[in-house]
Parts: sequence; structure tokens; C-alpha cells
Amino acid sequence: MYNSSEMTPLSQEDTFNVNSAIGWLELGNQHEAADHLQKISAAGRSHPQVMETEYRIAYEAKQWGVCLNSARMFRAACPGEISGWIQESIALHKLGKTQEAYDLLSSATELGGQQWSFWYNWACYSCRLGNLPEAKEWLKRAFQFAEKAGVLRNVREHATTDEDLKELLAGGTQTGQSCS
Repeated sequence: MYNSSEMTPLSQEDTFNVNSAIGWLELGNQHEAADHLQKISAAGRSHPQVMETEYRIAYEAKQWGVCLNSARMFRAACPGEISGWIQESIALHKLGKTQEAYDLLSSATELGGQQWSFWYNWACYSCRLGNLPEAKEWLKRAFQFAEKAGVLRNVREHATTDEDLKELLAGGTQTGQSCS
């Protein structure tokens, strides 16, 4: 996560509101989550946890422009955190800017490390852009890191229905076989 020693901690009230927003999100109520996030002070709005929560609320509401702004603010505040890069790439892709999403992740490979979702999303963008051999390689890497994280089964199941990987999987490549 981000280095909390380098940032001003949230006030008790802001902590309550961001935690409440996260709780409401987990319960599937983005409107209540957004209401709690609106109660956060101006000083608390620049806290990474608040920016990530804002992104999650906007994502659930499919507000891709808000997602993009939140992700860019988070990435500016925490450039070494891969989650900001992934979030920004997802927003770009959802806005129809897949090449930009691809380029963004290609500039962050040193941060991608063993984060399976980095490689998974890069596989999706590669596939959408028609580079199936590369998509296959990134998906294979995503599966390797998902296995290390203990989530391989869920990632494979998701991949079988992911529209962004449809062309790769339709080409005779089965996620359970040659991409693993």
C-alpha cells in the first residue's frame, strides 16, 4: 500500500466516513457510499484511501470520466503504487482509449511485478488491439501470479467470460490449457 508515514493522517471524522463508504460499497450500495464520501473534509480529499474509494464508487456507477480523474490524482500522489496505473488504464479502456491504456501499462512494467491484475489487463488490451501472441504471453503471466496469490481459479473463470479476451479464446486457445 502507500507509505502512510509520508502523508497527513485522516481526521477521526474523515476516517469514519471513508470506512463507512467502503462498508456501503461492500454491501452494494454505492449511493450511501457516495454520501459518506461527500462528508470528507477538503483536507481529507487528497488522501490516497479517499481517492481509491472515490474510484471504486465511480467504477460501480460506470462513471468512467470520474474514474479517470480519480486514478490520475491517485497516481500523481502515489506514483509508485501499481493500483493507480491499473485503475487509470481501466478507465482509459472503458472510455474507448485502449491504445492509451496499453501504452500506460507498457510504461509501468517495472511496477507491475507480481501483480496479476496488471498482466491480466495488459493481456486484455493487447487482445483488443489485435496482438494475440502478446496477449497470450501476458495472460499466461497473469495466471502465474494469480496462482501465487491463491486466486487462480477465480481469475481463470473470469477470463473465460471476459469480452476483452474473446478473440484470444475463440482462436482455439483454452485458458485452462495453452495459456497456463
